[in-house]
Amino acid sequence: MELKSVLHETRDAVQTPDTSRSFVVCEQNQDSIRMSETLKQKKLYRIFFLLGIGALLPFNCIIVPVDFWLMFYNPIFLSAAALSYNAGNWIVTLYMMINGYKHNKNTIMTTALTTWLVSLIIIPVLHPIIQDVLLKTIITLIPIVCCGMANGLYFPIVLDMGCKLGPLNAQAMMAGNGIAGLVTQFLLILIKGIVTGAKVSQDQYNKTLFYQTLIYFILGAGYIVFCFFVWAKLKPTINKYDMSNQNNSNEDQKEEKSSFVQVFKMIIVPSLSIFSIFAITLAWPLLSSPRSRFFNAKRLPPCGNGWWNISVMTTFMIFDWVGGQMPGLQVGERLFELEGVPCVSRCPDSCSSPSSCQALHQYVLQAATAAQRARSQSRTCQVTFRSRLRAVKRLHLFRHHDEVLFLSPENQGDKSRPTSRPSYSAAVFRRAVSQSGLQFRFRSDSECKILLFFVNISTLIVKIMLLVTFKFNKQVEQIKFCKR
Repeated sequence: MELKSVLHETRDAVQTPDTSRSFVVCEQNQDSIRMSETLKQKKLYRIFFLLGIGALLPFNCIIVPVDFWLMFYNPIFLSAAALSYNAGNWIVTLYMMINGYKHNKNTIMTTALTTWLVSLIIIPVLHPIIQDVLLKTIITLIPIVCCGMANGLYFPIVLDMGCKLGPLNAQAMMAGNGIAGLVTQFLLILIKGIVTGAKVSQDQYNKTLFYQTLIYFILGAGYIVFCFFVWAKLKPTINKYDMSNQNNSNEDQKEEKSSFVQVFKMIIVPSLSIFSIFAITLAWPLLSSPRSRFFNAKRLPPCGNGWWNISVMTTFMIFDWVGGQMPGLQVGERLFELEGVPCVSRCPDSCSSPSSCQALHQYVLQAATAAQRARSQSRTCQVTFRSRLRAVKRLHLFRHHDEVLFLSPENQGDKSRPTSRPSYSAAVFRRAVSQSGLQFRFRSDSECKILLFFVNISTLIVKIMLLVTFKFNKQVEQIKFCKR
């Protein structure tokens, strides 16, 4: 009898697979895959963060040394430089939206970085070579326009690849944009603190101011050289993605086409919001400049020792970065109720036990649905809902790229509709739209392109208005240069 029972147990063990053991094997395999993907994502995050700093570093290098421009250049130089930079950026950005896909990414990035490197070296060198102030101002605007054109090449490529390789990469680039202003201000404060320690004459002060700005631009050019190596680290990943994208090109869906009027009606509110953000951002420094009526009404010195301009710009850069990071903080999840739970639709192809993964997926999906229903009935169930949400977040090991569902109260009946991937144009305005408190989802690339065109036009209009206002200000004739 004992031998017969042993035979029966052996036969049952052979006929019935051990699902728990297969699930353990599947979990171990997926843990290793998840760990490698996590390390890869962290590396990509750091790369796009550094490239994001490089995206706005040339522009910040141009507008930050205010005391140098006011001392040796025409009084309208800052406004003219900002307008020239944005004009070049706008023209190339418009071209990239239409024909950007025809060009090689590596060629575009190399051209943009080389243009920045040469321009940042040329701009401060023009000061001792050209003595005439007006001629020097006009010639200096030429490399500034080239910097703007290089930004029109650089920014769409990096942001496009960031969104394609993962949404966190676009956020990393936006964070790098905010840090770029702080990096330039830190360099200027460090250099100025070193060179202004001793009391010098006016001629010595002018030479010191020039060498201070020269070192500042050289350090900025050095970071652009560093961006060459950062881009070289990213090229293998981009080439691998392009090869996989070519293999799956037959499965791509056609874009939904809409008329210009339909798209404009849908994006008019976020367009006005972004216009107001850019207008306030660009107009505020003029209000606190030495030539504004607000500045003189406070009876402040026209230039002081140069630290006033630095302190104003540093404060502006700090709060600009803080404002850009506010929407991404976890405080927002606590203040606003979460409307949905991300869940996966199928197991990856490399899984050794799809049945076990499917069973676990169904369990967590039911648990999340029940927790969401309980949360809607009583707020005391938020702790349970968050614990279930953490369990759902652990399902990233089952995540598949092209099939991700978003379970929400209005979408619980339809569990077969995947969310669409955001295009790079939508990510361009994610930061500005989130700052305004609006929620907007782009449904096609045409919406993004029209909104991008509208923002560039609005930026140019604001720059022209500021230039005209600055030019006809009566106090410009009274205060030509800041004297020590």
